[in-house]
Amino acid sequence: MTVQVFPPDSTDPFAAILAIGDSWFWYPKNSLLASILALKQIDPNFKTAHILGKNGALLSDYRTGKFAAMWRNELTAQNFRFSLVLISGGGNDSVDYAFALRPDCTGITKPEDCFDIDKLNHIVDTLIGIMAALVSDVQIAAQRANIRTPPVLLNGYDRPVPDGRGFSPIGGEKFKFGGPWVAPAMDRAKVDPALAFRTAVIGIYIDALNTAMQQLASRTTGVFCPHALGTLRTAPATYKQDWDNELHPTKSGFTKLAKGAWLTQLDALGFTRP
Repeated sequence: MTVQVFPPDSTDPFAAILAIGDSWFWYPKNSLLASILALKQIDPNFKTAHILGKNGALLSDYRTGKFAAMWRNELTAQNFRFSLVLISGGGNDSVDYAFALRPDCTGITKPEDCFDIDKLNHIVDTLIGIMAALVSDVQIAAQRANIRTPPVLLNGYDRPVPDGRGFSPIGGEKFKFGGPWVAPAMDRAKVDPALAFRTAVIGIYIDALNTAMQQLASRTTGVFCPHALGTLRTAPATYKQDWDNELHPTKSGFTKLAKGAWLTQLDALGFTRP
């Protein structure tokens, strides 16, 4: 599926939100977007979303890849009536880049030393460049439609636990995006198998991406990145309550994110009830 109105039974031809994204918006069992719109504090006028993307989508797909034509269609003057734009992406690109890990991390005892710094900087710069281009597209579309430029919110992932768990299918159905995603990359790079060490390693990568997104938001008018880092637990005894697998939160985990940084940001922007 590549385009959907949320909730599915909505008949509103002009949804309030344009959400383009990966599995954090499309996850079959639960999603961040569904959790946000389920919040009772959200103003009912902003309870519908037009979603573009799919599970497993690359950030590059939206602007120059297979979803680019649909993205351009959403931005035409006759279609662009959105009050808010949400962007989630970069996770699948990061998997393809093997999270910028060194080819061989044998004997490395400091998590930060597991990375090819040049590759890490290249990945982050590439992803932020695409996000910046998408933001520019939104700003231009608003000008052409002669409407107020809607705020753009970027989804920064929280720090996961690379324990090798993939997606658990519903009813036996199989998905290409089913993972696992992080542990295999670390296995190939011969990263110390201790889970605490690997959690620290992936945390450094997520922090680097989040920092760049925060910087993009700080220097671009109307762009925001809810600071959700550290919302979900990573402690051995509790992390499975917040993480359904290596890269996706549980339903309660997504709800924690929605009720935390996302609700705070949406309230500040006036999208909650008076």
